[in-house]
Amino acid sequence: MLRKILLSSQLLILTACILFSQTPSELRDIQVSFYKNRIDSLCSNYADNKNLNPTFELQTLIALSYYPELKGTKVRFIRKSINTTAACRPTWTFLFKRRNQRVYKIYINNDPEKIKGAMLEEIPFDAQIGLIGHELGHIVDYSGTSALGIIATGFRYLFISGRAKVEKRVDNITIAHHLGWQLYDFDDFIFNRSKVSRDYKDYKRRVYYKPEELLQLIGQK
Repeated sequence: MLRKILLSSQLLILTACILFSQTPSELRDIQVSFYKNRIDSLCSNYADNKNLNPTFELQTLIALSYYPELKGTKVRFIRKSINTTAACRPTWTFLFKRRNQRVYKIYINNDPEKIKGAMLEEIPFDAQIGLIGHELGHIVDYSGTSALGIIATGFRYLFISGRAKVEKRVDNITIAHHLGWQLYDFDDFIFNRSKVSRDYKDYKRRVYYKPEELLQLIGQK
């Protein structure tokens, strides 16, 4: 009898561990209700030093939960008129601060008249997490380099070939953090379901991984 009880307990513990350790990549889709019921825990674990935008708070917290190394990093999420959906930049003070003291800004477009891509509000929930996860990947990329390295990255960004190298490196960082499916969902939406221009889609094909390439990379994980 005692053996049966112990066996049942072990099975329950194993099941709980599997459920709580699953990542979106493993599940394919984010379990929104699971995270909504745990938003207080997400805030206490991942909102420190983060100036979150209320509109995308849950999506951002979920993405942050896949980047535990950014727990203490100062990140400001700012709505701003830019010509793309979102962008990440270090503040100019990176020139004088140590790597672990840098401050980063993630801009989210608030101007539908200026944007060439899609407004974040138009994108499905999982795809929003994928895009935010990609921008967090830029922070990981910046965090691993010196001030001169960041300047060099900015210089490379002036050229399509250099920009493609940076963006694909960050896509790989995002996939390594188990947000590959969400990144794919963003690309799939832009190419197959959004109303963005053909010119913008051509630009994305030149600079970022195409959806079919992301599927191959995810399959290698």
